[in-house]
Parts: sequence; structure tokens; C-alpha cells
Amino acid sequence: MKVLIAVDKFKGSLSGAELAREIAVGLRENSRSDTVISVCNIADGGDGTVAAAVSAGFSEQRAQVTGPAGIPVRASYAYRASDATAVIEIAQACGLSLLEGELLPLTATSYGVGELLLHALDTGARRIIIGLGGSATTDAGAGMLRALGARFEGVAAGHIRGAKDLATLTAADLSEIDERIFAAELTVACDVNNPLLGENGAAAVYAPQKGATAAQIAQLENALELTANAVEDALKTPPGSYRDLPGAGAAGGLGFACMAVLGAKMRAGADVVFNITGFYEQLATADLVITGEGKLDAQSLCGKGPAAVAAAAAARNIPVAMVCGVSDLTPEQLADSGVAAVYQTVSDTVTVAESLRDPRTYVRAAAAQLARDFGL
Repeated sequence: MKVLIAVDKFKGSLSGAELAREIAVGLRENSRSDTVISVCNIADGGDGTVAAAVSAGFSEQRAQVTGPAGIPVRASYAYRASDATAVIEIAQACGLSLLEGELLPLTATSYGVGELLLHALDTGARRIIIGLGGSATTDAGAGMLRALGARFEGVAAGHIRGAKDLATLTAADLSEIDERIFAAELTVACDVNNPLLGENGAAAVYAPQKGATAAQIAQLENALELTANAVEDALKTPPGSYRDLPGAGAAGGLGFACMAVLGAKMRAGADVVFNITGFYEQLATADLVITGEGKLDAQSLCGKGPAAVAAAAAARNIPVAMVCGVSDLTPEQLADSGVAAVYQTVSDTVTVAESLRDPRTYVRAAAAQLARDFGL
């Protein structure tokens, strides 16, 4: 029996690599000696994408960039010299996780993303994969573009601090953007398809998660529309040419800026990472696939890593088991996703607090039960 472990993280307690290691320990202690266990790190373009690339042989690069609050932060990205490919997580430069204390819905900036791109170009990158996910910003990528050399009339000359500055935007000048970015092949790894504006857009759907009130959402929407107008006018394209594209609203509108101005191609985040890590090659020889993450819910089914793993395995008629902290999915939802069984660390006898306090013990116990149930 060949078992492939391809899991996401238990957010706040175990990284994807740590979770995979504990599952493997639980399996080995309860499986026959001829059971072959392999691990493939996964991500969906969000947190963990750089780590997945590093696990696949990329080198880790570090840079100091401007964080979402305008304060310098240390960011990492992955780089492979053999084909001059860089893998970037925008959350390393403008992520919610970088904010300490109060959220900044109106002033968080994506400026550091542009600095991270410039650092990758300086390193020699000619192919750049940009993972969108976990941003604290809703600035339509204007901060990123400013760092790359764009100019915005009606806006202060320094860092663009979100919607607060964009409220006075009148026009965009994209002529001074670093030309190297246009010579590079850019891919945006993303698991959402929201447009930039409207009831399904960046402000309405995601800004509340970033601390925005109802009144602030209206301010953000206005700022996003002004930015879209200025950018599309500078590109001499009809309004809606880019703002309405699926994924334009990703990461507070960074998807819009990447596609409209930088010429990036949008691809499903999990598929991009799977190709980087060699997941499909490992899947081809697997008899059983184990995936999972901290919490399984309806959002897990929308392009997230574990759902993509299950779909890929199901398409090849390979059984899938999930290991998670807790699952809110119905048996029907799991079956439709290609999942044969779910093993939770939280149960009638184990509370969420207990599971978080000692996740390794309960993950190993879940893996042991899995091994027994599947006759490993």
C-alpha cells in the first residue's frame, strides 16, 4: 500500500509540514512494515505557498519590505535559479497576520508587495508566481504599483496608504513602472473569482474580515472604483475591461492590478502549487491519499488545497481520507468532494481547547484510527 500525505496546516497550532509529520508517525506506528508513506507539501496560493516551494527544492530568499501598517517587516520568498522562478506570497508583505492589534481597513498598504517583486527581479527572477491570500489591504494594488514606479495624481507622493489616500485619486501614470516586470512571466495563484467591485467585490465580501464597518466598506468601494477608472483610463481600455474579470477582487484588488497592469495570468492556486511540488507525479502511484486542514467547512470546498487534493484523487479513483481539527461538512458534501472518511481531533471526549493544547497527540491518534480502518 502506497499512502500519500498532502495536507494543509492546522492554523495556529501546526504547519502543513508539522501536520504531515505527525500523521506519518501515527500511521507508521499502526501500519504494516511494507506500507510506503510519502509526503507532499501543499498550499493554495495563500499562507504556506513559499514553504511548499522551498520543500520542493527552491531556496529561501529574505527581504525587508514595507508592511501593511507602513512599518518595515521581514519577508521571505522562494527562488529557483535553474529556471529563474520566484514564488511570492503577498501575505508576507501585506498580510493580516502582520498587523499587531487594531486592523487597518482604510490605511493598510500593498506597497511592500511591489518591493518584494523588485527584490525578486534583482535576484534574477524571470518567472514569478504571486500567491494571493491573507491580505490586510483593500487598495486595488495601488500601493504595489506605486512601489514599482507608477504615479498617481491627487495622491501624496509617498506610500499609498489604502482607501484613505485613494479617495482623492484623479489619474494614473503607469509609464515609469520598472520595465523588468513586463519582461517577466507572471502568474497569479488564486482561489477566488470575485470581481473588483459590487456586491461580490473586494470591499463587500472581504473587507469585513479586515475590520471594515459598513460605512468604511462604502469608502473602500469608492476608492476601488476611482482606482479602476484611473488605471483603465491610463491603459486606454473600456471601463470594466479588467475590473470585472474573475479574481480581480482577490487580495483587496491586487488581482486587478496584477492582471490589468502587470499582465499576469490568473490560475487556480492549488494547481499552481501542485505543479511546483510534484504532487501530480506522486499521486499517480498512490493507493490512498490523506489530506486535511484545521477546520473543514463550506469555504474548504471553494478551491482550497485539501478540496483540490480530494478532487484530483477522486478523478483517478484513489480513495481519500481527511484529517482535521473539526468538520462542519455533511456526509453528502464530503462524498461529493470525493472524501471516503474524516478523522477529527475534536470529539465528544476532546474539546477544541485540548486539541489546540496538544495537537500532536490527537493527530497521531486520528492517524492510528485511520490506519486501522483502511487496513494499512
